Amino acid sequence: MQMRQRDVRKVFRYVVKFDSGFAPNPFWGVCTLATCKPQIRKSAEIGDWIVGFDSKQRHRGDRLTYLMKVDEAISFNEYWNNPMYRQKRPSFNSSRKKACGDNIYHRDTSTGHWFQENSLHSNQDGSQNSDHIKRDTSVDRVLMSREFVYYGATGPRAPSFLLPDPTKPRRSIQALDDETSISSIESWFSRLSQTGYLGEPLDFGSGGVR
Repeated sequence: MQMRQRDVRKVFRYVVKFDSGFAPNPFWGVCTLATCKPQIRKSAEIGDWIVGFDSKQRHRGDRLTYLMKVDEAISFNEYWNNPMYRQKRPSFNSSRKKACGDNIYHRDTSTGHWFQENSLHSNQDGSQNSDHIKRDTSVDRVLMSREFVYYGATGPRAPSFLLPDPTKPRRSIQALDDETSISSIESWFSRLSQTGYLGEPLDFGSGGVR
């Protein structure tokens, strides 16, 4: 499910409340947003940028968690069935990276029934969590990026042009369509000496992912 690129691009900014490596999932060379944030997953198109900040509750409110440029969007079934993304299916019997897998949804096309794999969005005992299913699958889109930087716990202070508008609720999703800001983001990103996965998720340091 490829998206066309619009003439007017946007930047979506929000606070990453739980930095567990699940949403976003920055592993295996592709940063994916497959759960949570249905508004962003519904609205974002190719060329748009998504910026995630750490939480003020952790006294890291101006720290950058990740930045990704959307280059593709696919359905949950396309994500689940594609062998390229099998590594992103979750497993709690392997590494922390595998436990954070976000490739968790697939649907029976004849009945419309959603299946949710044992994951960070299922119940503690591995059974399906209906609340998460309803929210996550309300938008059948997985956003993908191969141009991204994910800092996790090592996030630097964000440059001023990336920071959320202080006059708006911090927990809200803030969308920009100002080309000057987008140009500043792209110029900054192009000057980074390293991109991709650069640091462990902040929640890895709190004793695990479950």
